[in-house]
Parts: sequence; structure tokens; C-alpha cells
Amino acid sequence: MSVSIRRAVVTAICVSGLSSCGGGGGGDASTASTDPLFARQWHLKSTGQVPARGTGAAPGADINVEPVWSSCGEGGTCKGEGVTIAVVDIGLEIAHRDLQPNISTALTHRIYPSTGPTTGNPSAPASTSDDFSHGTQVGGIIAARDTNGLGGRGVAPRASLVGYSMLLNRTDSNEADAMTYQAASIAVSNNSWGPPDGSGRIDESSALWRDAIDYGLANGRSGRGTIYVWPAGNGYAASGELSNEDGYANYRGVIAAGALNAQGKRAPYSEPGANVWIAAPGGDDCATALGVTTTDLSGRFGANNGATATELSDADYTQCAVGTSFSTAVVSGVAALMVQANPALTWRDVRTIMARTARQNDASDAGWAINSAGRRIHHTYGFGMVDTAAAVTAARGWTNLPVQRAFQSPLQTVNLPIPENPGAPVSSNITVAGSGISKIEWVDVIFTAADHTYAADLQIVLISPSGTQSILASPHGCAADNCNEYVGWRFGVARLLDEPADGVWQLVVRDRQDGDTGTFQSWQIKVYGH
Repeated sequence: MSVSIRRAVVTAICVSGLSSCGGGGGGDASTASTDPLFARQWHLKSTGQVPARGTGAAPGADINVEPVWSSCGEGGTCKGEGVTIAVVDIGLEIAHRDLQPNISTALTHRIYPSTGPTTGNPSAPASTSDDFSHGTQVGGIIAARDTNGLGGRGVAPRASLVGYSMLLNRTDSNEADAMTYQAASIAVSNNSWGPPDGSGRIDESSALWRDAIDYGLANGRSGRGTIYVWPAGNGYAASGELSNEDGYANYRGVIAAGALNAQGKRAPYSEPGANVWIAAPGGDDCATALGVTTTDLSGRFGANNGATATELSDADYTQCAVGTSFSTAVVSGVAALMVQANPALTWRDVRTIMARTARQNDASDAGWAINSAGRRIHHTYGFGMVDTAAAVTAARGWTNLPVQRAFQSPLQTVNLPIPENPGAPVSSNITVAGSGISKIEWVDVIFTAADHTYAADLQIVLISPSGTQSILASPHGCAADNCNEYVGWRFGVARLLDEPADGVWQLVVRDRQDGDTGTFQSWQIKVYGH
């Protein structure tokens, strides 16, 4: 089974205007003396940092985390103390000098060799391939230690990390095991991986994995639910791929994170989708902009081998982490801070608070809309850019959501031909009544057009009873021999948060390309809410 770790391909370039270009820190004395690379970490504090060439950071285009570190109510601080995050990846260098103080000693690390999962040391293999540094970069963004005179810091710099090295042997059973192992103690599960990006095909998750997510939501964290964070995907620039083609990122129990550049706008690789929940910094091509500064494999292994003049001279770190892998890590760190502020939050509460407190970034973009419940929504940004201080403040005084309800419609048989481009669309209605859901939390749409063998031709739009439109699929690139059809495909929809479920739902299907035809055979909706 192939896998994509969600780092975008970049070229390294040094950052100027920060005292030196390569090696040490720069910035104001209060941060440089404790975390010398903190001044480069625009995703934590954007002060207008500029690369040697190209576009720099917009002041304030960060996650607004500093107020949380210094004050978390009742005179305390929130830096993630007491919260454990699982880094499910290709490896985590637990001996890294900037991670080691935060590596969990209470929980067991997990590796997945060909003979099955075992416990042990999940240190990333010593390899010159920068792929093996991926989990260590992710871990540093989440919880590199602060005020220790080393490197930078993580979003939750005192949280505990535990490594699950699943991607070295990714199977359906290992995926499921990594979602549930030690679930009672894992607050946040960071998963910066998924199907290969840029193929244009739809890639379903396994039933084992979905069952494991459902188990973690119901039983993880002593019944409050594990918080699963996932990348929206890096395939947009390559093929116009949407995140809803990914059966992991579009699952209801997952917070799908899109990536922003240092201007607070969409990174070109970041996949939009009706399933995208939140946006966070993920960086951009270091040749022309700013990547994210984080930990790297120690020594000359990893993304920074220490031999490139344009990278950091300290090869234990890199400033060119780029991809939705890293926006995912940012969101995981924020979730940890929220749980620390209010340990009673359920997984549903955490995602709802993030949505309701998100900041509208890139406000002039025409893609912004407002749903009928007054929530700002965007196919690329979800509910907006994560705002740590606002989310933690809301978490402290939050009243937990009522018990979740679910309503599933009967399967609606349609069996209408889809006219080839430029023909008219076909549509079908489903009426929901008596659902008992006045505030939607999530919608699944199950769609079949099994005889249309080139799924990438289709545009599929859901219209809620309140009139909010959600683009489930749109035309994109896909190799003819790799473009599978929609057979009971589940699209996830986040954009309808807090709208009512009852009323007439409409699905509109149009073929936007020449060359293939097919039939809109059936559809069904399942609504979750309270």
C-alpha cells in the first residue's frame, strides 16, 4: 500500500533579516537567549520575517499562541503540561536534544515491523533520505521544548510526545492499531500522512481504520474521545485534487487541516474541500517564501544535512518544513493547549470551539461565504485560521455539547443519465423530517455513479435545506488508467455547522469534461448533530 507523508517538495534558502543567515538565532533578546530559532518561527509569532528572496511574513499572520503561554486563567500558563500527543508517522527521534525532555516516559512507544506491532524505541532510522526526518519535524512543531537555549519551540512546548512508527509498515491492521493503542491516555493523535497526493484518484480508507477511529472517539481519553488531526492533502497544485477524494481526511471524526503560507493565504499545494475544518501555517517553497522552522534528525541526516549554505548551519533543525503535514502538527498543538485548559472537553467540543473561534484570514478572497447559522466558511480554509488564544479562552468557560444524534435517510435511487459537457446538470432531492437535529455537526453524502469511469469529470454540489452550497467534487487531473469511479463514495461536509437538518436537501451533478458519460445512480445522506 502506497503512502504520502504530507510534505511539499521545496528547495532550501536561508532567512535574512534575523541577525544571521544560517546557524543561530536573531530576533529580540528575550527570545534569542532562550530559544535561538524562535525569531524565525513566523507561524508562532509573525513579525514580518523575510526570506533571502521572495515574499515574507505578514505581521500578525500567526496562530496567536503567545498569550496562552503566558496566561491560562487563574494565574497559570498553558504550555501543554499533562497532555500526551501520539505522533503517528515514519519515526520520531526520541533522543533529539530539543524533544527528549518532552518524550513520554509514562506511555510505551510503538514500532510496526513486518512481523507486527511491537513496543520499543521508535527513533527514526539513520538514513540520508529526508523522508525519515518527517516525524521528527512534525514532533518539533507540536512540542519542541521551550526556554532551554536550543532551537525553537513547539505550539505546546511542555506537552508529552509518544512515537508510533506506523508508516514503516503501513497495513490496514497497523493503521487501525495506531489509532487505538493506549487510547485511554492519548489526548491528540497527529497523523501527517495519507494516500499519495496528486494522483487525481479517489482513495478510500479501510473499514478497519474507520472502526478504529469510531472506537477512539467513543472510548479514547477515558470516554471523552481521542482528537484525531489529519492533513487536507498536498495535491492541489499538481492535479487540482480536492481533500474530499481522500477517505481519511474526509471522515467525520477527523479534523482536516489546510495549509497557509506566511501571508495567511492558501499555500498552493493545499487541497480545498467541503470536509476541510480549519487552516493553519504550513509554509511555502523556501526558494521564494518561508517554510516552517522545526527540529530535524540530529546530525547530517534528514532534510538539512548541514552541508548547504542556504540552510541552517545547525543540522539538527530545518527552516524548510513545508506541507499540510505541518499545518496538521500546528492544529494538534493547539488542541493540546485547549485540553489542558479544560480537560473535560470531548472531541466534539474541541473541533466546535476551533470552528467558532477561528479567525477569518485572506478576507478579500471571493471564496468566503456565511452559512445560515452565521458561520464563516471557505472550501480552502474551512472555518478560518486557527486562533489559539480565542480557542483556549472559549475552552475554559465551555459547556459541553449535548449527546450527539444521527439521522440517516433511505437510499435515494435516481438512475438519471448525466449529460456530457456542456449538457445540463441532473439533480435529486431528499427530504429530512423529524431528525431532532437543530444544529448540524457533520454530514456524510454517499454517492454512486458506478458506470461513469472517469470520476474526475464530475462536479457534485450539495445544497442544504438552508441554501448553503458545498462543492463535494470538481473536475481535476487524473490519469485515465488511474481514475476510478464513485461507488458508494462517502463525501464529508463540515461547512453546515449549526444549521438545522430538517428540510429538502438537493444534490446537483454535472459532467464538466468531454469524453466520458455515465449515470447518477443513487445517493444518501447521514447527518450528525444535536
